[in-house]
Amino acid sequence: QNIRTLSEIGKEITSSLQLERIQDVVYRHVHSMMDATSFLLMVYNEPERKLDCRMSMEKSAPLPLFSVSMDEKNRFAVWCAEHRQPVVMNDVDTEYTRYTAVRAKPKAGETVSSLIYLPLMVEDRLIGVISVQSFQKNAYSPYHVDILTTLANYTAIALDNASAYEAIHRAHRELQAAQAQLGQAEKMASLGQRTAGI
Repeated sequence: QNIRTLSEIGKEITSSLQLERIQDVVYRHVHSMMDATSFLLMVYNEPERKLDCRMSMEKSAPLPLFSVSMDEKNRFAVWCAEHRQPVVMNDVDTEYTRYTAVRAKPKAGETVSSLIYLPLMVEDRLIGVISVQSFQKNAYSPYHVDILTTLANYTAIALDNASAYEAIHRAHRELQAAQAQLGQAEKMASLGQRTAGI
């Protein structure tokens, strides 16, 4: 039943090319399947070497969006992205030293007790990071990690497809603008020739 449910969710996540819709679908399902009192969806901005938070929720309300530089080594999201490995803690106060030297204050929202960060990967490319967090200790089991891993795989594919679609759409708009400019330049050249003839 769980496999069937996750398959259906995967179809819903990957059926859209709109980033906002993908985010909403992922959040809705993650929130229904585990404690996602806090939820983050971050996209890797490779040219600027940072993680851009595209969705940040806490207690079902949106939080201010933010970015995290890959140079901020005391961020769990950065560790997750750099190592391409999960960060899983059920008592952050005692376990954070496995990942960072100092526990940094959250960029948005309150300090949590349990969390999971997973890298969003397509083959060997980093797409971003997804995270669920709880104010309760021992909120997550290997079962929750497995579910989130499956949803993270679907999410990475969907975000990658949406990004590729946006790039194609942008290139198409630029081509149309260039064609319009070329057409205008040809008209002006033709007008110049006729004026010279007169």
